[in-house]
Amino acid sequence: WKNPKDMKPEYAALQEPLGNAVDTVLAGPIAGRSTLITGAGPLGLLGIAVAKASGAYPVIVSEPSDFRRKLAKKVGADYVVNPFEEDPVEVVMSITDGAGVEVFLEFSGAPKALEQGLKATTPGGRVSLLGLFPRDVTLDFNNLIIFKALEIHGITGRHLWETWYTVSSLIQSGKLNLDPIITHKYKGFDKFEEAFELMRAGKTGKVVFFPQE
Repeated sequence: WKNPKDMKPEYAALQEPLGNAVDTVLAGPIAGRSTLITGAGPLGLLGIAVAKASGAYPVIVSEPSDFRRKLAKKVGADYVVNPFEEDPVEVVMSITDGAGVEVFLEFSGAPKALEQGLKATTPGGRVSLLGLFPRDVTLDFNNLIIFKALEIHGITGRHLWETWYTVSSLIQSGKLNLDPIITHKYKGFDKFEEAFELMRAGKTGKVVFFPQE
């Protein structure tokens, strides 16, 4: 895959995970749609950037990490909620006048976040699931999915090569707010353990390594 010569190397490095976010966000119509994103890790942050660049409004983000909630706002989230302090479903219903969101994008892999997101989605809404869950998840399928006639997409990665063309065009358009997502840059690989510890602690966005000084 040939990148433009003037593309920043850190942007080039984002294209693989960005492809996952693109397929999650663009699995259905998004422009002008109220959207809930659960999880503002690196992929969730990229999802926010793609949703905003594609015209989603409002974009509501549920994320327990203070660090990552601040990043979500920098990337363009219209509302952020700490699910440990507030009920995301109540927040969504307040923002949408009781209607619920039209699009629910799950990036966290947290069973509780999945349940909350389904509750917050309006009947006939679209759900895209990218987060991987650590265990089997039990849900009230009748009331949360079937009777609400939700459209559910399981996202496994991206479509080669269609997604790559979309990703490249989005980056070159300048509409993606990527700089706040790249929170750590390392020269060489000496501090890889530090980078992983920060990631595990939820204190990073995307970490980029530059192989040479």
